[in-house]
Amino acid sequence: MGRTAVILIHEETEGPGLLEGALRAWGFELLLRFRRVEPGDESAPLVVAMGGPMAVYEARRHPVLMETKQ
Repeated sequence: MGRTAVILIHEETEGPGLLEGALRAWGFELLLRFRRVEPGDESAPLVVAMGGPMAVYEARRHPVLMETKQ
């Protein structure tokens, strides 16, 4: 996967923000994932889980959190 940073985004209005410029400056290629994790993502040298208005204890209300936690 090379120098790829997988960015897990949980909200449509969110993105990597200021991390984008910093990660690109460090030579990372960004791979944005919206509410999903794909096979092989765990082998990336860097995985960033962005936040949202939900909390990790609210996984029943937001099932995508269960996949992210695994």
